[in-house]
Amino acid sequence: MRSQVPGRRERDGATDAHDDDTRETPTLAWELVDLERYEVRVGNAVLGYIEVVAPVFVVSLGCRFAKAVEIAQVHAFDEAVERLFAASLIGHAQNSSGS
Repeated sequence: MRSQVPGRRERDGATDAHDDDTRETPTLAWELVDLERYEVRVGNAVLGYIEVVAPVFVVSLGCRFAKAVEIAQVHAFDEAVERLFAASLIGHAQNSSGS
């Protein structure tokens, strides 16, 4: 089973010569990849994993499960997805600034 919600995208108002209505907006998606593990992606990029360890969801950031780092334990799946997405944005911003 695969579920999707619209991806979040911000623009600074600048025009992009390559931007047109035919380009697809990346979507935030998750897919059950193991008995109790979801892989979370934006487009083709893996953000991390959410494991179901009742009564919590364990959120791990990283593109490979074996090297992913646990960043949170929450009680709601939606919150787990939000935490993973936010953490990926923070990591991307830090990498872009050269930190």
